[in-house]
Amino acid sequence: MRFRHHAAGLVMALLSACCFGFAGVAAKALGQVGLEPVQAVWIRLLVSACLLMPYAFLRRPRALRVPRPLLPAVAAYGLLAVAGAQGMFFAALSRVPVSVALLIAYLAPILVLLWAKCVWRRRMSWQAVVGAGLAALGLASVVQVWTGVRLDPLGLLFALAAACCLATYFLLSESLAGVDLLGLLVWGLAGGAIVLTPVAAPWNIQWWAFTGTVEVGPWPVPVVGVVAWLVVVSTVVAYLTGMGAVRRLSSPLASVLASLEVVVSAVVALAVLDEQLSMAQWGGMVLVLAGAFLSHQATTNSRRARETVAPRLVGKELATANARP
Repeated sequence: MRFRHHAAGLVMALLSACCFGFAGVAAKALGQVGLEPVQAVWIRLLVSACLLMPYAFLRRPRALRVPRPLLPAVAAYGLLAVAGAQGMFFAALSRVPVSVALLIAYLAPILVLLWAKCVWRRRMSWQAVVGAGLAALGLASVVQVWTGVRLDPLGLLFALAAACCLATYFLLSESLAGVDLLGLLVWGLAGGAIVLTPVAAPWNIQWWAFTGTVEVGPWPVPVVGVVAWLVVVSTVVAYLTGMGAVRRLSSPLASVLASLEVVVSAVVALAVLDEQLSMAQWGGMVLVLAGAFLSHQATTNSRRARETVAPRLVGKELATANARP
C-alpha cells in the first residue's frame, strides 16, 4: 500500500511538471493578441477559480470549508504560493533576463531542503542535497543563464522573492493536510486572482481579440481554445496533481521533481515552435533528470528509517473531522 501511495505521488509529480511545462507555449501564443504575461496568468487564475468554485459548491461543498485556525495559512497560500510566486516572477522579468529569473526562482527546491532540515528537523541524506544541486546546475544550462546576463539588484531581489514564494507553495501544500485539496486550490486561485488584479489591469485587455485565432507553431488555433488549454491543463490539472504529489511524497522531493517543468517547456518549444536546443541545453536536461533521480532515491531510502514529518497545521480533532471518505 505504501509503495502504491509513493508511486501515485511520483506519477502525479511528473504529470504536474508536464502540464505546467505547456503553459509557456500557451502564454506565448496569447501574446499574439496583445496579452501581457501577467494578464495571461490573471486570466488562468480567475477562470480556473470560476470553474472550480461552482463545481465544488454543488458536488463537494465540504471541500470549501476551512477550519477557522487554518484561515490565515490558507490566506497565505493564496497570497504567497499563488499570487506572490507569479507576481514576483514577472516583476523580476521586467528587470533581469528570463534565464536569470528562471534560475533564481527554481532555487526553491534548495530553500525547501533548508527549511525541512533546519525548521522541521528532518534528516537529509547526501543524495537529496546533491540531487537538488544537480537540478539547479542543469537548469542553469537549460536556460543558458550565461547569455544576456544583466545584474539588477532589484530584479534579483524580485527573483529571490519568487523563489521563496514557490518554496512556500510546496511547504504549505504539505502542511495544510487538514484542508481538502480542491478547497485549497479554489481559495488559492481566487485569492491569487484578486491580488493580481491591480497588476494585470484587466480593463486594458482587448477582449474582442479572443474571438480570433493565433498561430501555435504551424497551426492556427482559436484563442478560446488556447485559453481553455491554459486553464484546464496548465492550471487546474497542474495544480491539483502537483499538490497531490507533495502530500504523497514530500515537499523536498516534489520541489526537485517540479524542476522538470523547465525541461518539458524546452522540449515543447522544440516540438511545437521549432526552437533549437544547444548541446549545453541537452546536457542540462540530463543533469536535471539525474538530480530528480537522486532526490527520488534519497526519499525512497529514507522511508526505511524514521524521520521527522512536516508539522500538520491542524489539530487531531480537525484532522479527523475533515478527513475525506
